[in-house]
Amino acid sequence: MSDDLFLDCTYIGINKSPRSDTLPKFYNIEFIDFDLGVNVKTTIQNLLNILPRLGKLQVSTKKVLIEYDGNFLLNLLLNLKFLTKDIYIDCHNSAVENEKGKSLRYYLNLTYLFCSKIIFRSKIIVHNHYIMDSYPLDSIVVITPYPELSRYRSEEKINDILFSCSLNSDEPIETIIFACRELEKKGYKAQITGDFKKLPENIQEMGAPFFSGYITNDSYFELLGRSKVMICLTNRTKTLLYSPREGISLGLKVIITSSQVNRDFFGEKAIYLHSEENLVQEILNAIE
Repeated sequence: MSDDLFLDCTYIGINKSPRSDTLPKFYNIEFIDFDLGVNVKTTIQNLLNILPRLGKLQVSTKKVLIEYDGNFLLNLLLNLKFLTKDIYIDCHNSAVENEKGKSLRYYLNLTYLFCSKIIFRSKIIVHNHYIMDSYPLDSIVVITPYPELSRYRSEEKINDILFSCSLNSDEPIETIIFACRELEKKGYKAQITGDFKKLPENIQEMGAPFFSGYITNDSYFELLGRSKVMICLTNRTKTLLYSPREGISLGLKVIITSSQVNRDFFGEKAIYLHSEENLVQEILNAIE
């Protein structure tokens, strides 16, 4: 993708994601944090509070890149706000991949994006070619670059294994907790990142000894830099994982889900998990 896309451009982030943090820095473009912590339902409930904040948004550039995580109502309001601009919608994988059991969400997102293209002449941005090849709308591919994390490198390793998780539905959390228990029996320390409070109570109880809970970005990168092995897993076949870029940047051994999109992008920089049944053994091979 040509860097011309990012000339005279502002990025509006609506979700504190690695993508919205890394992309504007890498391309040196203006960034506006419009993360209101809302979903579709709470956008409706808080509409009277959101509209004044929306009215205060000012963008001087010709192009506006708007992050899209599936909250089509908030994005629709942003479309209307920047009607006179060239609008680009930067889609999270979860907003454009038709996951098993998530078809309603997929078709709602598809409807919003189709209408946005027709009515607002928006252009759609996706994260990799595999998403684009299976998605029915013309899209632009912009791959998230590697982050610059050298300041977090550390020779002192206080943690053996770090499972980098968002704790969303695409991650095999029960398999991860089981692996942590087995590794603990063998004398290894493992931690799971992410907001565990979004999980069902029984899963929270199962994983309680291993959850780090919410930590700041700095604390996360410090913990990552002082770990030996990083694991990132997803059951989405077309998602190009972002977190492995963090571990690779810090020189860790990184184990990730084996999918075509991950293998093509990371090549020999990562270790690939072909079966969840082999997770513990793959970790032991990497750490020993």
